[in-house]
Amino acid sequence: MGHAAPRTTKFLVELIGDLETVNGICSRCPEGISLEENFVGWEPTSNPLIQVFLVAHQGMEAETAALLLALALEDLPAIGGTSLWVWVTVGIDVKLTTIKDHFHRIAECTGVDIRYSTAPGPVIQVHTTNMTTLLKSAAAASR
Repeated sequence: MGHAAPRTTKFLVELIGDLETVNGICSRCPEGISLEENFVGWEPTSNPLIQVFLVAHQGMEAETAALLLALALEDLPAIGGTSLWVWVTVGIDVKLTTIKDHFHRIAECTGVDIRYSTAPGPVIQVHTTNMTTLLKSAAAASR
C-alpha cells in the first residue's frame, strides 16, 4: 500500500486496545476524522492489541474533533481494567484543558486510560497511510 502525501492536523489520537474495542470505536468514527494505518500489536496473544491513529481533517478544529470523538467513545461499555489506551495530541495553540474536559467523563465511566500531549507547533505532521481513503477507493473500484 502506498503512503499518502504528508499532511497536517491539529488533532491526532493514537488508540491501542483489543480488536473488539478498537473496531467498535472505528465503526463510530465521526465524519471529518480519518482512520489511519492499522496493524496488530507487538506479540501474539489470545487477544492481540491493535494500534490505530485517528486524524482530524485539516480544516477541522481540535475542539470540534475532540467533542465528536468523545461522543463516539461515550457508547463504549465500561471495560473494567484498562484494555484501551488513548493518547491525544493537539497543536500548541489549542487549549488542552478544553480537550481534557471533553474526555473527562468518558475516562471515569469506562476505565479508559487517556493521556494528553501538546505538539511543539500549531500543527502535527502526519505520515501514516489514510486507511479510510484506501478502503473507500477499494470499495468504489469493486463496484
